[in-house]
Amino acid sequence: MLRQTWKNFFYFFAIFFIFCSTNTAEITIDSSSQSTSTTIDIPETISVIKDTAADLEVGDCFEFDNNLLDYFSYEAKIEVKECTELHSYEIITVINYKSTDETSFNDDQVPNLEIYDLCVDSYYEKYNRPIAGTLTFISWIGDTDNFEIQSDFLCFVTVPNITKEERYMSNIPYQAYLEQFIDTSREITFAELERGSCFNNRTPDADLINNSIVDLRPCSFPHNSEIVAVFDIPKDYVDPDVIDFWAFDACYTLDAFYRGLEYLEEERFYETEIYIDYVFDDIKWELGESTTIKCFATIYPYQNYSFTWEIDYSITELADDELFGYIANPEEGENRIAIGCPSEAELSDQGSYSEIFIYFQNPIPPIELLEVTISDIAGEHIVDLTPALQSTNLNNEQIVGLTYNIFYLYFMSNTGFESVENIDSGQVDSFIKSISTTFTDSTGVQYSDLCYVEGS
Repeated sequence: MLRQTWKNFFYFFAIFFIFCSTNTAEITIDSSSQSTSTTIDIPETISVIKDTAADLEVGDCFEFDNNLLDYFSYEAKIEVKECTELHSYEIITVINYKSTDETSFNDDQVPNLEIYDLCVDSYYEKYNRPIAGTLTFISWIGDTDNFEIQSDFLCFVTVPNITKEERYMSNIPYQAYLEQFIDTSREITFAELERGSCFNNRTPDADLINNSIVDLRPCSFPHNSEIVAVFDIPKDYVDPDVIDFWAFDACYTLDAFYRGLEYLEEERFYETEIYIDYVFDDIKWELGESTTIKCFATIYPYQNYSFTWEIDYSITELADDELFGYIANPEEGENRIAIGCPSEAELSDQGSYSEIFIYFQNPIPPIELLEVTISDIAGEHIVDLTPALQSTNLNNEQIVGLTYNIFYLYFMSNTGFESVENIDSGQVDSFIKSISTTFTDSTGVQYSDLCYVEGS
């Protein structure tokens, strides 16, 4: 409902603002009842029947109804496939595991994480590179009832081709896939990336820094991240905490701007969202080896940040085509700003993730002032968006559309997280009353708009 509501709002104001041969093998069958043996010829591909996971070996490709990419038992029914046929999974290694008194079990009394980590380690030993960044998922098969006995576990991989209709499918052995991936990638450091560079992160469980190794990829090949902006740190900034906050603010404003693509390109971004983060390497900066902030975009399933979504196109090119460079020619006396509030139902459902939309025409840059005021039962909370817009140069755009999360506005108003907690606890109907914006252009002319939260 949230997306549809904002989509309608977006298009309304977009118009308003001019957004405008058969091999055989021999097998011997023993018959105890007749004490004789018989030799027959059968196709090699079915010389060994494998119908349960316990029958699988390294190199086997197979199907299994396991779309959650989770571990499963040796007893599970599977279908073995030729690796040159469409298949979902492949066994790559075997690891050995036994639980200890210090083992941590999940809710199903399975030490999933420990076995998973061993499979990840076995991947590195086999292929001499981390699994992260290869767009590969890994999990395991084994005895899921007794982990106190030393046992073998099978590690399997799958490559979910999310950019295409066939999910979790491949028609080549995994080794061939990995070789193709390496041939279309280049190992570089994050510091070497430029605006428009598409890449995969090799350390998804750790913060990126300038020294982080990533896989640079052509934007037309599957990848999950892209550099969308590189900002020079203001020379008068000497406090790393201040720089860090400035970087967060500048990149988050880009995030608010780039989200317009989710509505302009709805089919492309169906059930996904753009999230922009940043890298500020304070150690490199203090050593004089880094003077920039880099903002990078990543695509996630809608409000699910547990894994990234691969894409095969450039976010920056899309933004350059769809968002930048629109010219506004407002009529004299026309109100050049509009704001859209979330409804009470949306706030109750999404809480602090709910979004507001701000659109304004800015024919005579730069922006002198852009403020948002949230009125709630605690009073008024004012957010000055001007510095972030000036740092990103969005103030030089003739038409600007911004999509902000409620939590960000409260945070930037220096109110603290108490207000956000009140929203997330369901106190919406008695909490947020209205949201207003004030826009002042370079001539000193002021424009404003106000919206009310339904039910308040």
